[in-house]
Amino acid sequence: MKKSLLILLTAGLVMSLVPAHPHMRKSVTAKVGDSEVTLQYFTAPINMDHIGKVGVGDFRRGANLNIGGDLKAGATTIAAGDYTVGCIRNGEKTWTMVLSPGKLGRGESPDKSQLINLDSHFSTDMGSVEHVTFDISPGSDSLSGRAAVVWRFGNHYLAGAIS
Repeated sequence: MKKSLLILLTAGLVMSLVPAHPHMRKSVTAKVGDSEVTLQYFTAPINMDHIGKVGVGDFRRGANLNIGGDLKAGATTIAAGDYTVGCIRNGEKTWTMVLSPGKLGRGESPDKSQLINLDSHFSTDMGSVEHVTFDISPGSDSLSGRAAVVWRFGNHYLAGAIS
């Protein structure tokens, strides 16, 4: 009994000395045209094995997006409001960024008929990140000259045009 208690206390002491892996809530806000656009997300660690198991056609949730005024993204008008930023795996090496109207909770699935497909650019040639990151920035390659939501996860770079 004393040995078990000593092991338990030692394990507790060791665990208390190891710093917790930080996970942060982050927010990014940008002015796109006349609209204020805000992304809110959580810096989760990347698990490339998990990403590799995402099936073709599967939706993955990434961030919450608030758009302060209607945006014109190519032929699509994105109405002011709240959205969930997600992605759909199209094939072995292609993904599309999508918006689901409203905020989805953890584990909730969107109504796929309501998804807004964004003009997207996907690459695995942009380096790698250890935690999920999002940004709103000028698009590049096929999205050049447009504002884009940029989602980084592992060696995956996915951008979706919002203007």
